[in-house]
Amino acid sequence: MPSGPSPDLTSSVFGTSERFWINMQARYDLEVEKDRLGAALDDIRPRAPRADANADYQPERRNLPGIVTPVALMARLVRSRALARSRTSLEEQD
Repeated sequence: MPSGPSPDLTSSVFGTSERFWINMQARYDLEVEKDRLGAALDDIRPRAPRADANADYQPERRNLPGIVTPVALMARLVRSRALARSRTSLEEQD
């Protein structure tokens, strides 16, 4: 775990997001590990994929109650805002 200022503090001082500083720390940690491992990383060879590895894969499709997809959430938001606008315009007409 890195020591030093927290991403919250650093982001507020420099006017950036916490995610920016967390990504910077992760990138630094990755580079340090690459330097530490050195040539051992160069010796690693990826395994050749099997030709039929995903030939018959069919993802399971389920409708999970209670889980809202981002598209459904956006649709709900748009409908609720449209409904709020129509109510406001009806109240202004009265």
